[in-house]
Amino acid sequence: TEALQAILQYAFSELGLNSVEACIDPRNKAAIRIVEKLNFIKEGFIKEHSYCYWEKKFIDTDLFSIIKSDWESYQLRVKRTWKEGPYVSDNVC
Repeated sequence: TEALQAILQYAFSELGLNSVEACIDPRNKAAIRIVEKLNFIKEGFIKEHSYCYWEKKFIDTDLFSIIKSDWESYQLRVKRTWKEGPYVSDNVC
């Protein structure tokens, strides 16, 4: 998680990017948990998107993305959590 946070900080602050995308094998639950924890949004599912050399076949991909404003909101929420205790969202499902 810390490595991806550093990459996102660099991408948005130093490179001036507005969005970052992640194509993840849907079977890779650990990678999906990391991007979801960092506020990425699942944008879609792409059938047989990537070729997997060790499986010798095309595999499906989940597409996730985060935009700069969502990254900034995430950072503020994390800072607030550290300063004031647990963050409680106003959004109720």
